[in-house]
Amino acid sequence: MYGSPQRKSRMEAAGAPTGSGGLGLPDEMLLAVFARLTLEERQRSMVLVCRRWHRLANHPSLLRCLFTRLGSASQPRVLCLPRLRAFVRWLRRRAAAHAVHVRLALHIPDGVSCSGLRLALAELKEVLAHSCPRLACLSLGLNQEARAASWLAQLHGLRSLRVASAERLRASANWQSCTRLRELELDGGPGRRLRITPQAALPPRLTRLVLAGERSEGLPPQVAQLTGLLSLTLVNARHTAAGLAPLSRLTCLESLALEGCSSLPPAASLAALRSLKALQLRWCCPPGAGQVPGAQLAAAGSSPSASSSPSCSASGLGAGSSPAVSGSADASRCSTGGCSSGGGSEAGSDRRELTCAGGSSRGGESEAALLQAALLGLTKLTLLRFASTQQHPCFPAALAGLARLQLFDWAGPPPLQPRLPPGPWLARLRSAALPADAAAASLAVLSAAWQLETLRVVGTPAGASPTHPEIVRWAARHPPLRRLALPHPAAGSGSTRHSPSSSAGSGRQELCSSSASLSSAISSLSAAGISPGGSPSSSASAAEISSDGCGSIVGGSIVGLGDVSLCVALEEARELRPALVVSCH
Repeated sequence: MYGSPQRKSRMEAAGAPTGSGGLGLPDEMLLAVFARLTLEERQRSMVLVCRRWHRLANHPSLLRCLFTRLGSASQPRVLCLPRLRAFVRWLRRRAAAHAVHVRLALHIPDGVSCSGLRLALAELKEVLAHSCPRLACLSLGLNQEARAASWLAQLHGLRSLRVASAERLRASANWQSCTRLRELELDGGPGRRLRITPQAALPPRLTRLVLAGERSEGLPPQVAQLTGLLSLTLVNARHTAAGLAPLSRLTCLESLALEGCSSLPPAASLAALRSLKALQLRWCCPPGAGQVPGAQLAAAGSSPSASSSPSCSASGLGAGSSPAVSGSADASRCSTGGCSSGGGSEAGSDRRELTCAGGSSRGGESEAALLQAALLGLTKLTLLRFASTQQHPCFPAALAGLARLQLFDWAGPPPLQPRLPPGPWLARLRSAALPADAAAASLAVLSAAWQLETLRVVGTPAGASPTHPEIVRWAARHPPLRRLALPHPAAGSGSTRHSPSSSAGSGRQELCSSSASLSSAISSLSAAGISPGGSPSSSASAAEISSDGCGSIVGGSIVGLGDVSLCVALEEARELRPALVVSCH
């Protein structure tokens, strides 16, 4: 098998096994392969191959990050408790001494014995609290009502904790003894069913806090006492404007996110946060502004709909079947140097973020005026995002004073006066996202942004706006620009291909603008009786228009929308700036 005896001796000296297990690969290479498998694949399949694979599948390096889901809606309920107990036994025997990051999602189907469930969960809590000395990051999810109880306070070595419930979450634990805990996320599900009781005490040295579904009208007093808090995220909360006024006490706050909340905080409270590095007000709906559409909340990253709850409650265990905690992830994707329990993303130390959206304030302060007043005091921002269902009269004039701004996003209806204000704020701007009309009206202003590398057009699908060709031609003549992103076309399923330059799973696709595809597109339009800039005739289908088979947007979706001018602009941009990447998002 190995040829000469000399080759076999060299392999043995190098540490490579001479047996058939692993085809002669050394342990390091097999560990690298196993690290790309899920925990279920390793423990249900790989351990059964041979003794060597069994040993490698339980190697300490593969047991540091444990991501798994137990149970599903399609799984027979009789298997739920046995698999949960088997996982607890395996965790105690094999992985407890090595586990650093544990992410566990539990789906308990209807009809499961309440007494058996409580016993199994008690065993799991006992193992996590007393048998995992290296545990630093913990994420727990359940599809039923749960409580973040006192047993979690026994995990003194935790740095990051996430507890989620798809039904209801009640936080009553005293975490004063968790002096190492820096990140805490409590998710009460999409029904706004998170309740922080007055008896609860948050960790004293907390730097990042995420509360999803908080149902009280005011900000919990425990939050206002965290004077050292650096990042705060409130999702789908019922707080009133007056209830959010205590935010001004968090003077060290660098990141504030309000997403899908019932009210916007007063402008004075926002302006008081002089150290703010991240502010998000996404799809907030103040009183009198109506409800935010569910599709927009989903696009903003809200929790999924709650699944059916069983007849019993798993007391003391965090819950949630949301994608953030469910599913099996590769152990190789976990960085033990800095664990994160999921939830909202945290801005870097050198990037400041502001994301705003919502309606008008009942207190007599419109959304536009609130944003303008808040930006006057937030001069340290380097990243500003805005997304709203309301149409503002113009862009905030206070933008001109944000001299450190590096990223600016504006989604939703363009302002009535869609032109961006000129000023020194453009000097450091590196990335911008604008509606098509606003981008077209602000091209002359953006020409002064000599560090602008990315421009993203949001809203109207590519090929449906007459301003897209103008934007493409400007992008080709702006030397610093490296990437232009247009909205994904609404038609032409199969007419795009993934860009090799984009990261896997990024959802962006390259627009092909080769001469062959352009000629084929125009020929297809002529055969269908369509003139440049026109629309397809009643007898021509989208399949007929994109029948060139080139698999590109130029010959497919965009042309199917009848916008040949965009195809011509893309071809001109390709000839003028071959390095410019035009993509879809």
